Amino acid sequence: MAKGLYEKWLEKDNLLLLQGWRRDGLDMAQIAKNIGIKRQTLYRWAEAHKPIGDALKKGAEVCHIEVENALYKSAIGYDVTETEQTEVTSPDGFTTITKRARRRHIPPNLGAICFILKNRMPDKWRDRPEVVDNSAVDVLTEILNTTRAQAVEAFGEKDAENDGVQPEADGVHSEGEPQV
Repeated sequence: MAKGLYEKWLEKDNLLLLQGWRRDGLDMAQIAKNIGIKRQTLYRWAEAHKPIGDALKKGAEVCHIEVENALYKSAIGYDVTETEQTEVTSPDGFTTITKRARRRHIPPNLGAICFILKNRMPDKWRDRPEVVDNSAVDVLTEILNTTRAQAVEAFGEKDAENDGVQPEADGVHSEGEPQV
């Protein structure tokens, strides 16, 4: 029954319909149901037939861009113009229609602001910022300083300093001070 059905959906009008459904926000399961096939079949068609895959992708991209724009607009706030229409009928039967336009400001949405900041700048706006634990470095610095002091005490300054030259190691400057 489904054999060759995809050919119908390769026609220009049907590709536009697929794209429109996707742009309107339908997911793949809903589109498959509209066509009368299973979701997995639609995925196979999209892979096997480039025009079908492109139409679905292009429609989804438009939808995503519209949603992103709406989210941004909601985050920064915007102005709307509302039109109010009233009809008044006089006793002599004449109807007067009055239209009144009014501008109204929609304030920024805090949820949208948080969402954008957390996703676009996660290092700065993360819910739980990473805390760098320097306790291990502090312990190692203390051990190094204690060992050095013991070496100076036991062997004298010149021997402890290795004739003033210390080999470089990870985490230690050539002057012998640990990096922090």
